[in-house]
Amino acid sequence: DGRVGKAALAVRYGVRCAQNTARLVLAHGDRFHSIDLSEDDHVKGHSATPLLWRDLFGKQPAEFSELPPDSVRAREWLFGTGDLRAQAREYVLAMHAAGKSHRIWPEHCVRDTWGQKTYGPLMTALTSWEQKTGKRCVLTKKGSALIPEHFGLFEAEIQDHDDPSTQTNWPLLRRLEKLDWLVITGLALDICVRRSIEQMLAHLGIEFARKIVILTDCTAAVDEAVGAAFLEYLRELGATITTSDKIFA
Repeated sequence: DGRVGKAALAVRYGVRCAQNTARLVLAHGDRFHSIDLSEDDHVKGHSATPLLWRDLFGKQPAEFSELPPDSVRAREWLFGTGDLRAQAREYVLAMHAAGKSHRIWPEHCVRDTWGQKTYGPLMTALTSWEQKTGKRCVLTKKGSALIPEHFGLFEAEIQDHDDPSTQTNWPLLRRLEKLDWLVITGLALDICVRRSIEQMLAHLGIEFARKIVILTDCTAAVDEAVGAAFLEYLRELGATITTSDKIFA
């Protein structure tokens, strides 16, 4: 809609992808047994945003920068106050130990803001599908914890054993496991979509890739080279890579 140009983390061609997905649902919704929808559900001040981080001079980290684990270990970067500081430090070091980095993003998908919500025309199409089928779209929210990143749909990058929202979503995995095929759309292909599929394959087995259908005109990547390489990887595993106008042709 008219506000999309102000999006903090807009993905190039993202609106077009949502429009194509909406057209697919309107034209062929009767071919889908179920529809799942996911939303990031971040709280303000999430550790992946600059708001609560400060260095020794009171400066916030730059957006899109990576926090050096050695600087976090040395307490040259501090998150919030009290217990949060120790929790955030342990988390960043755990990410580093797992071969991952902690990146700082612009504030985005904050709970109860327009940036969290599904694109309007797509939501209209999904509502129409519900009315015609008598079914409900299943909404799964992720990323509600203050500190862990939650790129993939099924679990946080580092799970917190005291916070169920960060732990593996086995009910969703078991439900998807029973499907004959799974059509995937959404953003961004090289980040959240990729991690979701990687988590799915890690838990359900690499052979599950043969049930996956990726619609390339309904997803887009921030880094197009990374997105293209991931699609080729899935193709080699037996996934179907096609477009929304050919899937039922």
